[in-house]
Amino acid sequence: MKDNFKYLTVGDDDTNWGLFLNAIGSSTIKSGSVYPPEEHPSGYNFNWDKGRVLQEFQINYITDGAGIFENEFGKFTINAGSIIFIFPGVWHRYKPLAKTGWVENYIGFNGKFAKELLSNPQFSPKHAVLNIGIREELLDTYLKIFDLVEKEQPGFQQIASGMVMKLLGYIVSFQKQKGFSGKRIAKVIEEARFAMRRDVEKRLK
Repeated sequence: MKDNFKYLTVGDDDTNWGLFLNAIGSSTIKSGSVYPPEEHPSGYNFNWDKGRVLQEFQINYITDGAGIFENEFGKFTINAGSIIFIFPGVWHRYKPLAKTGWVENYIGFNGKFAKELLSNPQFSPKHAVLNIGIREELLDTYLKIFDLVEKEQPGFQQIASGMVMKLLGYIVSFQKQKGFSGKRIAKVIEEARFAMRRDVEKRLK
């Protein structure tokens, strides 16, 4: 999957919808690289010493590598398959380990409906990192949202907002399934599906 990021201009129709996207991105951070990359706008960029506070929600899916995440409620270990939740108004900072780097896929969003959804007890800055694992369904949803935003056809915000809800639904579902561990073959099949979806653009070149 190629690196990309985009920051969106949000109109009245989008805010009135109740859930709208502000930013999307996918980046491969190589081991030893400076993090975060400096090309992001000042409202999003940060350094490790100061951290940052955003005025939006973000869901960041780490699909390779490892790192750490901290917010005002604690420190969390990040591994491939971790989901990082960032909440508006909550100080935080995160970075990949220098020896591993990582691959991140993130979506920033907000709105009155978003606030209602994320007020669900299953989502909390006290439990900002969920270890979902390698899931093809999650990556596929991210890719579909990225495609919608890249094309920016009329009404894309409304369709993308539904995809964000789908993403949240998958996350809740996978958390509930964690107590029902499957056989090793199921894990191998899921990892193969994920790899095929992740590298689909490479195979088409």
